[in-house]
Amino acid sequence: MGDASGYTMAQEIIRDAKELQPNAWVYWQPVEPDVPEYGWGLINANYIDTRDQMSAEKTPLVRVNRKFYVYGQFTRYLRPGYQLIGIDEPNSIAAYDRGSHSSSSLRSPAMPPRRPNWICQAFLLSATPFN
Repeated sequence: MGDASGYTMAQEIIRDAKELQPNAWVYWQPVEPDVPEYGWGLINANYIDTRDQMSAEKTPLVRVNRKFYVYGQFTRYLRPGYQLIGIDEPNSIAAYDRGSHSSSSLRSPAMPPRRPNWICQAFLLSATPFN
């Protein structure tokens, strides 16, 4: 079963970005049926298949999961062209934008909760841009 809270997804995005060093990240299942066996969708909807024909029938339920907003944090703060910065904080990811000379970081809550210890120093970028 999936995790509609977004906690697992945030951990996976951070882990994948650090270990796999992707050039892009795409979420493969944004909408799914609203049934207990699922939980991976950003949005749950008991949608009606009209076979691409106009219909008076409407989807009766649409529910936005918390993970929709979690995913929004990644897409809002890790923009195309940003370069990932290696950091030692296991629950965090950081990126730098050469154009605006700004940096961004995202953190998934640690278990047990703790305060991250970030030390910012001058750095040299040689990473591939995140698109």
